[in-house]
Amino acid sequence: MRKPRAPKAKPAAPPKPVPKPLWTRIETSLDQPAAEARIYIREFVQRFSSVLNISKTHLDELEEIAGTTGEHGARIGDDEEDEVEGWVSEPCVKAIILSLLVAIANSTDNEVIAKVAKGPIGDVRASGANLNKIWMALASLRDGLRKVPSSPFRYPDPLPPSSRVVYRTTRGIHQADTDLFVGNSAQLVPIVSALVESALHTKAIREELDHGVEHEKSLTRDVREETSRQKANWDELKAKGKEKGPSKAEREQHKQALQDIEHAHRVVSSDHILRYAPLGQDHEGRVYYLLTPSEAEREAALQLIAGKDSKVKINRRRGGLTEEDRRTMRRWSWFVAVWGKLPNGAAVDNDDDDEIEDAGDEERWWGFYEPGEIRKMAEWIAMKCELGDAKSKRRVRSGEGSGAHSADGKTLEKTAFGSSPETSRPPSPMSDLPSDDEDDDTGRDSDEEDDISAYMRVSSQGKPIPTKRQLRGLVDGLQEYADLLQWRIRRIGGESGSEAGEIHAENANSAIPAKKFYQ
Repeated sequence: MRKPRAPKAKPAAPPKPVPKPLWTRIETSLDQPAAEARIYIREFVQRFSSVLNISKTHLDELEEIAGTTGEHGARIGDDEEDEVEGWVSEPCVKAIILSLLVAIANSTDNEVIAKVAKGPIGDVRASGANLNKIWMALASLRDGLRKVPSSPFRYPDPLPPSSRVVYRTTRGIHQADTDLFVGNSAQLVPIVSALVESALHTKAIREELDHGVEHEKSLTRDVREETSRQKANWDELKAKGKEKGPSKAEREQHKQALQDIEHAHRVVSSDHILRYAPLGQDHEGRVYYLLTPSEAEREAALQLIAGKDSKVKINRRRGGLTEEDRRTMRRWSWFVAVWGKLPNGAAVDNDDDDEIEDAGDEERWWGFYEPGEIRKMAEWIAMKCELGDAKSKRRVRSGEGSGAHSADGKTLEKTAFGSSPETSRPPSPMSDLPSDDEDDDTGRDSDEEDDISAYMRVSSQGKPIPTKRQLRGLVDGLQEYADLLQWRIRRIGGESGSEAGEIHAENANSAIPAKKFYQ
């Protein structure tokens, strides 16, 4: 009798192709340190705008990290090489500098410092937003306290003006003790960075950080209450239609309501971060930056948590942030910014092809403004680094050695935007919805072993090599940010859901030292 044949083994599934996210060049000549300085200034001023009393108009200007080429006092020639990288308007930089000077002066107990600072601060206030007069007042303040060892007013000279730029001036201004002429707000970035560093140690900023912890606790309670209200409405709806049950549209509406609460919580929580940090570094040394949502978005998200629906105003207009607006990548809080070299064989935006061929291995700024491309980026990193499934898994970070501590001992929770105070944040409102995703702890022990062995390793360029845990954090952060960005695009009203792409049902590293915090 012939034996039955054993069933043929199923052929192995073909390997999943490695995704190729589209790399788009950001139009800026800023290098990493120059752009980082502006990013840290923006994050600090936005985080403490209530203390510094900075207007929404000026906050909105800080959204454009690369500024506007040729603006704010510079007359540009016909040659492209004559262009100079701008920053913010004169009134904006004056408001920031003045608020920082006042905050620092009010915090000092040294009568000599307070007395000497009074005159120059008054000169800045009376400068009429003339950048050169502002610098003269700052130089006078610095020189007046040069012999005071504890002076908080220590800052470098402004950046030199471009030799190719001619500045228009209708008033004769005599220089005090320097031949440096300041006609572009970008020249004052190093001074503002130094003032931010000094302001970090003031009483007003420390108190605001403490208030942020309490605000986050209050926000968490509000989120719980609104989530409970939504679930109560859902239970009532199900009770009314026991025979038929809720319709598909009603289920989607309930699901969307819970997603709205979750994403709104994340937007508002970005206002409570204790320390801004880049999202992380990939396996080839590229650094990823996510800027916090604007104040206008945070206010609208807070209204949503309170049970009200409020549209977002961008640049003092309601809605209207179109795909074309996002494509220009002028507003850095609306895309993932990446500093580094283009990967080998990467897909590049067609408009950049010619320029990229000439660039070679040059490091530069790249941007990803589409949620779908950001998800591809996360999956690309996960596959290149053999991290497994790139789906975001809402890992519990506290208690796993990934937490940090602030100077006063508070436990910090790592978020996509930096370090936040650890609170009794409720689980995601979406956790009650059916999902195929489960936390997978497989390989965590081996990851820890890899992390220990790689902890002190550096690349040939001298950059620290990220551990597997840090790479997973980068992938998770990109996935979470893609979901959040998708929601923000829908909320802004500039594009329909079909244009922006559907929200995935599968929801899709270390903080910088305190010395460099918001530098």
